[in-house]
Amino acid sequence: MKCKNGGIHFGTLAMHYSRYRYQQTAGSPPVPTVCLTESQSADIIMKLEDILQPYGDSCLDYRSVDGKIGVVPVADMWKADYTITAGNNRHLDVRRIGASELIKSRMINKDQSLSTALQWNNVHCDPPLEEDDVKAGFYKYSIPFTEKMLRKRAEEKAKLERMQQETRENQKIEILNTATKATLQRPSSPLLKGYNDDFFEYLIDLAGKTVKQEDVLLRQINYTTLSN
Repeated sequence: MKCKNGGIHFGTLAMHYSRYRYQQTAGSPPVPTVCLTESQSADIIMKLEDILQPYGDSCLDYRSVDGKIGVVPVADMWKADYTITAGNNRHLDVRRIGASELIKSRMINKDQSLSTALQWNNVHCDPPLEEDDVKAGFYKYSIPFTEKMLRKRAEEKAKLERMQQETRENQKIEILNTATKATLQRPSSPLLKGYNDDFFEYLIDLAGKTVKQEDVLLRQINYTTLSN
């Protein structure tokens, strides 16, 4: 971490390029500890989500190697026995509830979504957040987050529809080509056996047996004759 007043600080246990870790030596000043409020923690998580979303990743939907989810699913947050206490990021949960309601209503009734978030806060947060805190998080984070999610879903839907349309068009072309080939197919003839049912090749070979000319010249003569 580059400091404002000069110098660079490395966090304890940070890895040096030599593969050795930095350590705090005896006599060095104590390592400062930064404590964030619940609201600040929620702000950081939502900002991190904004960074990850364009890359198709998410810290809210994160699943570990063993399948465990990083955060409690919204569906479980509605269970009667679910309670989140102070110090466990009540702000984030309330904002997620607000965003979930906005997504379900497709942003049609923002006031109703906010009212639902306020009710959830009073029932499931211990103690409940101040109403102003819930409203601030709703307007600053829940609404912008929902707008991005709905826009992303609309883009994905449009992309899927374009792919499906292209698939249908390709299928039509393939069917048309198959039908055309079947319509133009000539019945095979014993005379054309060995010529891949190609009458022109048969004609060249037949002419070559009676006319002492190269096949290339015979082809040119036949092309000229048939084209007139």
